[in-house]
Amino acid sequence: MRLFIFDMGNVVIKHIHCLEAVAASLHLDFEDFLADYRRYEFPLMEGYIETSVYWEHINRRYGLSVTGEPFVAFFDPLPNEPVLKEIGELRSRGDRVVCGSNTFACHWEKLRKMGMLDIFDKAYASHEMKLVKPERQFFEEIMKEEGFPPNETWFVDDYAENIDAAKKLGIHTFLYDYASDASNKELSLF
Repeated sequence: MRLFIFDMGNVVIKHIHCLEAVAASLHLDFEDFLADYRRYEFPLMEGYIETSVYWEHINRRYGLSVTGEPFVAFFDPLPNEPVLKEIGELRSRGDRVVCGSNTFACHWEKLRKMGMLDIFDKAYASHEMKLVKPERQFFEEIMKEEGFPPNETWFVDDYAENIDAAKKLGIHTFLYDYASDASNKELSLF
């Protein structure tokens, strides 16, 4: 038995980017909005601030009155069928397959409602763990919880810095490119 940790965004699901649509809906310059968002991205993913706090900041900064949850309204992910198939095959062979994702609560809840968390033996979200990739503790916590050492663990992600961090711990890695048919074929070699 092996442990497989799959990232969610741009691996298990695609069509995840919503910031341009959010900025457009608020009539904000995208580059300015993105620069501001990046200061809050990791605290949101670590679960140290709620999205409601972020929207209060946006309201003050831009003189807006944002209501609802734009991060959900414009987040419209689609399942990545080749990866879902591979996850199912790994689980049917008796491997342990979990999700390890940098995310925040409102996206995680939408994914839960879509049934995307149910395809895993367990799902680990950064905002719940208070840890984010590429921090080594993110991977160590999952392996500890799952009871697997690095040499029995595989990690699949679309960001090279996350892959590099896992490799440094001795975890087997696969850098996934969801736009590449070759990537899907290579993934099936597990």
